[in-house]
Amino acid sequence: MAEASSSVNNGVNVAALIEAREAFTKAPAAAQFKWRAACEWKDGTHTHSTVEGFYGLGQEQHHKKTFTFDADHPEIFASEDKGATPIEYVLVGLASCLTAGIAAVAGGISEALITTALGLLVAVPAVWLFNYFTGKVDGFVVEMDNSASELVDYFIKNRTKQLKP
Repeated sequence: MAEASSSVNNGVNVAALIEAREAFTKAPAAAQFKWRAACEWKDGTHTHSTVEGFYGLGQEQHHKKTFTFDADHPEIFASEDKGATPIEYVLVGLASCLTAGIAAVAGGISEALITTALGLLVAVPAVWLFNYFTGKVDGFVVEMDNSASELVDYFIKNRTKQLKP
């Protein structure tokens, strides 16, 4: 009993996870999982999703209970705010993986999740700045075109004045 409790860290049976990883390495076909969710459109932007089972270890598996999720958008998007937005569910998934200690147990997955999160933190502001500065450059180009046209008009007027006797 003492041996089993020493392999549990923050409620995670690390020894069992390591054994599972070794078993999957020896039998890669067993590591092929297929996750599923069913989604039903309710009204407007409101949907209701359920998660009941998945395929893994070579056969169908079932959760202890059916999990349900309502997704919608806030009222500011002309919706009824009957659930979290889909992107919020994605963020919940990322946060749950990182918080649950996957970073300590499955290094490759945690590195990919952390890299993706950091990439998004860099990419989103970069796109905003790119669009902002592209708009500024476009504005300068328009101003330069207008100034060039005015300058050409000025020279044409002065030339015609000089040519008149």
